[in-house]
Amino acid sequence: MRVAAQTYSFATLLDKRRIDNAAIIRFCRELGLEAVELHGNYVRAEEMPAIQAALTETGLAVCSYGLTCDVVTADPAQRQVRTKRFCADLERIAALAPEGVGVIPGPPRDGIPHALARQWLSEALRAAMPAAARLGFPLTIPNVGWQPVVYGTSEQVLSICEAAGPELKITYDVGNFLLAGEDNMQALRRLAPRVVHVHFKDWKVVPAPAGHAYPGVDGRLYEGAVLGEGVVHLPEAVKRLQEIGYRGWISVEYEGIGEPHEATRRGVAYVRSLLDALPAEA
Repeated sequence: MRVAAQTYSFATLLDKRRIDNAAIIRFCRELGLEAVELHGNYVRAEEMPAIQAALTETGLAVCSYGLTCDVVTADPAQRQVRTKRFCADLERIAALAPEGVGVIPGPPRDGIPHALARQWLSEALRAAMPAAARLGFPLTIPNVGWQPVVYGTSEQVLSICEAAGPELKITYDVGNFLLAGEDNMQALRRLAPRVVHVHFKDWKVVPAPAGHAYPGVDGRLYEGAVLGEGVVHLPEAVKRLQEIGYRGWISVEYEGIGEPHEATRRGVAYVRSLLDALPAEA
């Protein structure tokens, strides 16, 4: 298993234009990483040349690229338009040679059942599969923390995969199952055959609403924590990933309100310590 880091961890700075993606890529290289995960919602079109230049300069790979596919609308014509837009976005990012595309689903809308939202997403991804295959990267669906009642459980994620077809793979986010009220190890047992990418995230419980807190189905509020400093038991996840033969990237993610450079640095060091503690493989 190899360690990468996410540009999304720097969302608080990206939102304020206090950092750009090229600078984050160079910082990842300073940490000795070999790959970065880009989040498309924070990539401006005019940045693409600078991102490509930074990737060439540092030699980093793009282990995954997060791309929104929002087809949650009762208008069939609009769903078709948005599906075509998603396919066009796949073409647009192909020059970055991502090893996979992590699909960011659209939010639920009033009056639209959650099962129908998942069905429409499956239909859009099934339609996009030929383009992704031609471009050479798999589409993956994550278990989403910010919408745990729609896209948060292993059952919900598998229902999308089964409807979209065997080509759709899974990004296993070890921390987000907490918000959905599901044990992450039980979820991994169910999802393992389709897991091709992994997010490592940690959470802490906060007593009152805050700008960066997410509600869990258990009624508690969760705020992002530096890896190893929250309530998610990450060592067990690393051991289980080794047991199932996972050999891909573990992408470090931070959703807290602290300084993201330091949070990422500590998170990367923590994951490396977990990997170093694994027993040697036979």
